[in-house]
Amino acid sequence: EHTATILLTTDINSRVPGITELSRERVVVSGMNEANLSLLYVQEDSLIAKGEKVLTTADGEYFPAGKVIGTVENIEGTH
Repeated sequence: EHTATILLTTDINSRVPGITELSRERVVVSGMNEANLSLLYVQEDSLIAKGEKVLTTADGEYFPAGKVIGTVENIEGTH
């Protein structure tokens, strides 16, 4: 009862539901065991832009909505 389990957002096992601030696209933010995070489930016709903030949603039960997770730094091909 006096312990906590901690999982860093950068951990490869971490998945945080998110939404982009401007384009309002729902994504999953994934850790990669390095300083940067990755966005999963981005639509092919996505309007996400560099510099756009990614915020938490209340979808995952663990995080309150509206907290900044990070900022889009790079956009690579579709997956």
